[in-house]
Amino acid sequence: SAYRFVSFGSEGPCRGTAPLCRPEQNPRERLRHAIALRARRALATEWSVGAGYRAYLDDWGIMAHTAKGDLAWAPQPRATLALSYRFYRQSAADHYKPQYTASDRRADYYTRDKELSSLTSHRAALELDWVWDLADGGSGLLTALAVASTFYRYDDFPMLDHATAIDGVF
Repeated sequence: SAYRFVSFGSEGPCRGTAPLCRPEQNPRERLRHAIALRARRALATEWSVGAGYRAYLDDWGIMAHTAKGDLAWAPQPRATLALSYRFYRQSAADHYKPQYTASDRRADYYTRDKELSSLTSHRAALELDWVWDLADGGSGLLTALAVASTFYRYDDFPMLDHATAIDGVF
């Protein structure tokens, strides 16, 4: 990012004007691997439960795990109401540090991006899906209305230890 700077030897945030401030430097390429498993089980005619797991690994040193579960109710063929929970955990990138010393300025890569630090998040959501029949009778348009809350916990990001977000989608 052209907007993030790293301070070397200073405890405070870098404004881009100090002598030991530099724009963050990440590798230009990134090799990513992920594997995911998902399952859904009908509990009754209108009810089902779903679960999923995803493992992620990249060559920047980040390892992440995501677990998700949901309970869905379909009172009619065109409508589904679902309550879901998602847990996410990731390790920090190899070149991330919460604070850099003056001697670190010789490193090839450095970042203070909170998204590359170690973090945990919890997300709960309520979603309503509705399928509208189109004129030709054989196709439909899926619409979704969702509201969710996510809590982020940053283990070693010095400027922020947690954040909460509430979002809606239509």
